Amino acid sequence: MATATSFASPQMNWDAPDPITAFARFKQKCQLMFSSVLKDADEEEKVSYILLWSGEKGLDIYNSWTFTKEEDRKKPAIIFEWFENQLEPKTSHQIHRYTLQGMRQEQGKPVDDFVSRLKKPSRKMSISRQHRSQRQSFRSAYLGVKKPRCPEVPHRLRQIIDPCRRYRDCKKPRGDK
Repeated sequence: MATATSFASPQMNWDAPDPITAFARFKQKCQLMFSSVLKDADEEEKVSYILLWSGEKGLDIYNSWTFTKEEDRKKPAIIFEWFENQLEPKTSHQIHRYTLQGMRQEQGKPVDDFVSRLKKPSRKMSISRQHRSQRQSFRSAYLGVKKPRCPEVPHRLRQIIDPCRRYRDCKKPRGDK
């Protein structure tokens, strides 16, 4: 049995503006607790912790599920997966493409922040490389970067990231050696 410690337990914030991101952080904190402080806890005990930490709304959601296999109720990975499925909106690649096309680098923010924001919708698009809409999406993302436009339009996210970082590095003040 796991022992109680002075660590703060993870809490799921269901009222967060972005519950999907809030749940991802909650899941990561739970997994950290399970790999460190509660590493001796068995699977069923871990599920109990997840449900306790998820609060009233998490319990209500859990109680609304119908499991086909009773042993699935005792597996933390499946519980996390069901919560993710519950929170993740049903979307198509067109919505992710539209989101990606509208993204712009925020004034005064580094390129790396913009690139990390680009990765999530681009992963969710899952369109073949030959598909025309992917080219259009990456073109729009490329033009969203606050830097001079380049004559060619890239087809891959990596082709967007590298010139942006080079531009950022050129603008950094260099110390005399």
